[in-house]
Amino acid sequence: ARGGGAPTSPVSRPASARPTFGGDHLMGAVSGEKVLGAIRRGIRPVGNVIQRQCIPLLKKIREGASPLLAPLHPLYDQCAAAVGQLAAPLAPLFAREFREYEVYAASAALAMLDVLLVTFFRVRGELLVERYPVVTNSLQGAALVLAGDAVAQQWANRQRGVPTLRPDWGRLRKASLVGVLNVGIWPYYWYLLVDSLLPNSAPSRLAYPLWLYEWGLLSLKITLDSAVNGALSILSSLSLWSALDGDSPERWQAKVEQRFLPTWRMDWRVWPLYNILCFTVLPLGMRPLTSGVASMLWNAYVSHQSQPVA
Repeated sequence: ARGGGAPTSPVSRPASARPTFGGDHLMGAVSGEKVLGAIRRGIRPVGNVIQRQCIPLLKKIREGASPLLAPLHPLYDQCAAAVGQLAAPLAPLFAREFREYEVYAASAALAMLDVLLVTFFRVRGELLVERYPVVTNSLQGAALVLAGDAVAQQWANRQRGVPTLRPDWGRLRKASLVGVLNVGIWPYYWYLLVDSLLPNSAPSRLAYPLWLYEWGLLSLKITLDSAVNGALSILSSLSLWSALDGDSPERWQAKVEQRFLPTWRMDWRVWPLYNILCFTVLPLGMRPLTSGVASMLWNAYVSHQSQPVA
């Protein structure tokens, strides 16, 4: 699944928030040009506010906080030196080039470890994700987006004809932060909201079969997820990457205009097929693993789409 779940991780409930149709009906009713026009009309005022009000305000806050933070600079330098000494044995690892199969194998292993952490790890007899849901979902989101970004970097090298990868570790750190916020924390509260508004328990009296109620409720939830959560998640990813890369409001606006609609369309095309396979083909015990791998690959695509525009 795209992000964290409530009360459990999406890896343990992989098909709880995905549409069961391909999205062509939606895109047929709402043309791409209309959606793109609405996006442009919506983000231009936001970009103006960011440029004229938010950025000057942040500069004033930074200037005012500098004297207060000055006494902490020596402590920061000491911590940085200590971290550098601890990381010194890993310097050859950070400097080496990895073969293509090593990148894919390491990313898949990280996704599988993430699945094991969420599905099996217990604290005092209670699943870690149930005892510490926000922390666990944050770790899960960081791991999935980091693994996905490594795959995206390798794939970009492959497109350029380079068979190896020297990872951009700074970009991987940014990917981890994006994962914590966008794939870990936000979806957890989204699923809490959806489950509170649309509880799974059926009314005591139904005028139609129970299975029809259950599938109708599931269809409503997963449609809302791709229509609302999917769109917000993609927009959030594009915006977080722009903020971490230091993009100007104009570059952020150009990125959203160029990348949002194609990524959202892909969301509607990819996840419904996976959802159908989950319900009809995949055994229950296989779903956590396949969900983790699918999430990693999806985050690789979103990470690629979130990089700076030309």
